Amino acid sequence: MLQFEFGKTTKSRIQKLYRSYILPNFGEVKAIFLPPKEILSIFDAIVATREDKEILAYDDTYFDLVRDFRQPLTLNKASQLTEVWQALRSATGESEIVVEKDGSIWFVQGPEKYNVHQIAEGMRKIGILHRLMHNEMLTSRISCVLFVDEPEINLHPQAQVQLAYFLYQRSSRGIQIYLSTHNYFVLKRLEQLAR
Repeated sequence: MLQFEFGKTTKSRIQKLYRSYILPNFGEVKAIFLPPKEILSIFDAIVATREDKEILAYDDTYFDLVRDFRQPLTLNKASQLTEVWQALRSATGESEIVVEKDGSIWFVQGPEKYNVHQIAEGMRKIGILHRLMHNEMLTSRISCVLFVDEPEINLHPQAQVQLAYFLYQRSSRGIQIYLSTHNYFVLKRLEQLAR
């Protein structure tokens, strides 16, 4: 657990930071923020403003997510293909996400290939989770904290239920998740899973 304080004149620096025994390896904590707006469609804009021009158009949480997303896939993909992930994939029509060498992002469904701008926003959000699992940025291998802001936005009700189950399974495997939602069905499903 982390505790911190802001001073009266704080603008960009934390005054006091405390950590408890729960996070013994503080240097290896990985925090990931999944915003309500998906980032795949604005991926190039985030990269251009932060890397090419150094314009602070997007805050660091977006840029960190882009950097995590860019990490190469690991060889150990089979260990990530759990029952819950298969259920979540079914909500996207069994699509796979592919990042080409030129940086373009595609969803592949059987023999068909769709540009990231041609698919629904909810599928893009699931695509981000897909990539983060397969490049092992979202694993319990390191201390991982996932912040999810309104995960249900732009998802079909069935996909919302499956996403809730996915988040529950990730949390039961050691990933700490902080969730912000106004959706009764997501909250109810998480309550049912917790019981």
